[in-house]
Amino acid sequence: VGCGDGLSALQFAQRVKMALGIDYIPDFVSRARQNAAKRHISNAVFEQGDVMDLGAIRTTHGTFDIVSVIRCLINLGNWENQAKAIAQIALCVQAGGVCIAAEGWQDGFDGLNLRRQRVGLEPIAVAEFNTPIRRSNFEAEVSKYFDVIDYYNLGFYIFMSRVVQPLLVAPDQPRHDHPLNVIAGDLQMKGLIGDEFLDCDYAGIYVLRRKA
Repeated sequence: VGCGDGLSALQFAQRVKMALGIDYIPDFVSRARQNAAKRHISNAVFEQGDVMDLGAIRTTHGTFDIVSVIRCLINLGNWENQAKAIAQIALCVQAGGVCIAAEGWQDGFDGLNLRRQRVGLEPIAVAEFNTPIRRSNFEAEVSKYFDVIDYYNLGFYIFMSRVVQPLLVAPDQPRHDHPLNVIAGDLQMKGLIGDEFLDCDYAGIYVLRRKA
């Protein structure tokens, strides 16, 4: 849901029988189809769809084993719309199925910017078209439809890339491909870091199980 250029969906397609990517913007759907063709991935299809009303998707495709939503809800302008979209997504997940949600969490932005402020760095501004979500609000809403199975905290990676790297390379600008980011990501993925930097985590991943 909210597939954008389709690159995440194409990664998923290599591990499943069929992947469907939907996006509200026709140009993104076109780009996603082009990316699938370039990579010769035939089991990923892309269609236009509106996360605020997924009825047409359900009519055509039924419900799904797994639904992923990555930085889609934050583009809906306000919490009321976000809650409506969560309900629509839940209707697309079959009982016992899984929803993977990686949005933008307000708690993490607040904590990260507090740490940046303490070391003299400017706060990171949220894009004007994004509306980050408080995790407590999200968990309360999704609990109507899902059980929370797990949460993958990315706070260490974010702290290293958004606090330590800027201090390390100043006055140069930080880079996404800096070796420090690679090391931080590897340590995070190997589970060597606990919840010490949970307060910085604005991009963590929820794994949700659809209730019967």
